[in-house]
Amino acid sequence: MTPLPQDGSMKRGIRTWLDRDRRLLVAILVVSILSLGVSWIAVHKAERHLLKEEAASTAIHWATFLEDNLANLDEILSSGLVGQPDQRLFDFASQAGGVSSYEVIRPNGMVALSSWAGDFGTLGSDDILAEVLRTARPQVTLSENARSGQQSRISGVALVPVLDGKAFKGIIKVEVDMTVRAAELRRTSYFGLAGLVGMLVIIGAICASFVMRNLRERDAELREAVRTQERVIAAERAVRAFARQREMILNAAGEGIFGLDLDGRMTFINPAGADMLGRRPEELVGNAQAEDFALNSPALPDRLAEENPIFAPLADATPREVSDEVFRRPDGRTFPVEYTSTPIVDDDGDVTGAVVVFKDITERKRIEEIQKGRSLVLERVTSGASLGDVLGLIAASVEALDSDMICSILTLDEDDRLRLGAAPSLPDYYNEALDGLQIGPGVGSCGAAAYSGERVVIEDILLHPNWASYLDLAKRAGLRACWSEPIGSKSGKILGTLAIYYRTPRGPSELELEFIATTAHLAGIAISRKRTEQALRLAKEQAEFANRAKTEFLANMSHELRTPLNAIIGFSEVLTSQMFGDLGSDRYLGYVQDIHESGIHLLNIINDILDVSKAEAGKLDLNEDHIDIRLPIESALRLLRERSRSAQVAVEVAIVDNLPTVWADERMIKQILINLLSNAVKFTPEGGRVVTTAKLEDSGDLIVSVRDTGIGIARKNIDAAFTPFGQVESSLSRKHEGTGLGLPLAKCLTELHGGTIVLESEVGVGTTVTMRLPAARVGSEAADDSTAIGGG
Repeated sequence: MTPLPQDGSMKRGIRTWLDRDRRLLVAILVVSILSLGVSWIAVHKAERHLLKEEAASTAIHWATFLEDNLANLDEILSSGLVGQPDQRLFDFASQAGGVSSYEVIRPNGMVALSSWAGDFGTLGSDDILAEVLRTARPQVTLSENARSGQQSRISGVALVPVLDGKAFKGIIKVEVDMTVRAAELRRTSYFGLAGLVGMLVIIGAICASFVMRNLRERDAELREAVRTQERVIAAERAVRAFARQREMILNAAGEGIFGLDLDGRMTFINPAGADMLGRRPEELVGNAQAEDFALNSPALPDRLAEENPIFAPLADATPREVSDEVFRRPDGRTFPVEYTSTPIVDDDGDVTGAVVVFKDITERKRIEEIQKGRSLVLERVTSGASLGDVLGLIAASVEALDSDMICSILTLDEDDRLRLGAAPSLPDYYNEALDGLQIGPGVGSCGAAAYSGERVVIEDILLHPNWASYLDLAKRAGLRACWSEPIGSKSGKILGTLAIYYRTPRGPSELELEFIATTAHLAGIAISRKRTEQALRLAKEQAEFANRAKTEFLANMSHELRTPLNAIIGFSEVLTSQMFGDLGSDRYLGYVQDIHESGIHLLNIINDILDVSKAEAGKLDLNEDHIDIRLPIESALRLLRERSRSAQVAVEVAIVDNLPTVWADERMIKQILINLLSNAVKFTPEGGRVVTTAKLEDSGDLIVSVRDTGIGIARKNIDAAFTPFGQVESSLSRKHEGTGLGLPLAKCLTELHGGTIVLESEVGVGTTVTMRLPAARVGSEAADDSTAIGGG
């Protein structure tokens, strides 16, 4: 307030003061009225905003509540029918949440369910509904309906989409009556405005500012609450999606998977695991402990221990892998498994449980046993074990895989009769009855299988006609099922049968049929191998007998032929020398010389045959002595010098000095060298040469080689060159005389001395034959160098 003036113009000052204050009061009044109007508008706006937010929060809450808890929402969307539990949920929402009406709307905008019949119809024209259908996000609206003679009805409407992942399934519409809440807020607003009339403009402005600030804070809180609720809804949906995904993975897994809590009890198990354990999941979850079915795992102790691999990860958070566990089913049957036990650790690093993944390895174990049995059988076959022992091993390995199996192996003889091969678990009277059984189309399982060459599976012996004649025998032995597999050779010949018996009626699985076929094939290998060995042994014996007979025949014939040949040679020498007078014609003398040369040639052949026969029969004796190797070489060269000159083939010798003596039969060594040199000269064309060498190797062996520049021998024919009477070349060798005994005899005589002969040759280049005498036959004393050996 302006202070009053102190001079004489008081009236004017008062008037001025009054005018000024009047203007101020008018200004204050105008400002107050304006502030009151602004306050009224702000309060009304805040009231509407707060009312809408509360309506949104309440309507969305109950719409979401219905979405999450309706048991048959899909059925309501499709048929519009409500079950009793869902009806109670609607009633609860109406009573506890103030829900005045609700609707379930299909994706096409048609109402599937309404709180009263009058609401059914198409809502596709509603803008808020169209927005929900377009964006698949919740939408809220606040409406006020005037009533004649009554207070207006204010309601909040929320439309919440129903989603399955990203799929849009429908809309839940909830209407909440906000009339009472609006009246409460309006009364509060009137009370505040009444106070504002008596307050100063500044206080009103401050109050309005305070209210607006509070309203903004409340609005922010409500908005944050809505966002929080949306995040919670999204998180809950993600959790549900993850749970569905986990369930799908567990259901699809082929391996067994179960969880354990800290007490060792099962928290979940997938269908594959429950099926392997032979129980229903509800029997196991919450009740079973691993030691109930894991035979090799000790019971869960008070304090978890390392020796318990299933539970140990619960104690030290370290995974365990086990490959030799055995699980047991309720009926007592067991199966081998391998498993991994992995700890479950929370964000703080604390172990909260474990997950065990296990796998039935029965088939793998069976395959391993089959391979082991197969290897053992093949080892026995190759080691020369008897057929009975091998077949017995096969039958025992089959029965070891399954204690219920009884195996029988029968062989088929030349008279089409079954003979006992092996049946370790069948009684003797049963095996005796089968031994010698004639096969036929209706003869049990094995007789029919051997007759037809096809598998015969009889699941119940008592009901099959093939066993009508053998029922008493089968009953006495306690047999009810028999599967018989024919055993065949590579050529398809039936060798016998392999049968699997059971004491209860049953049929085979595909895996069992495959196993029986594999085992029958193994038995076929064993039978074929043994029969082949037997045939080879018989053939060898026959060949040895024939060879001995041939050798004896040749020896006898050679002896018988030598006597007349000696006479022919002797008398031809007498005639050639004309000891008792002139023959009378030169032509007769030529004929006699031809007879003499032919007789000598034939005698040499017979001597070679006799020596080869004696060597093969082991009747050739050595007359051994310390000899100088140069002497038999010189003797052989002297005998062949004339032949080499006539053939125009140069013969050379290269022997090192101071060679030691050799413990050998000089006549045989000479015969070896004659044969080698004779072949070399015979198969070397004019102008060629033959070189004989002798030397001592570092190993102490004595080496004598004969190398020529002749026609040579193809690599593939080298073995034939050492075969008695063998002819290597058809075009070149036939031009020369010979019986094919030179190299074979040289080989036999060398081997009698413990040595070896090696032939190296190339067609068109020449041949080198090397005789090696072992160091044990080479003496330390050097031979005399006075004897000179020359070439021809």
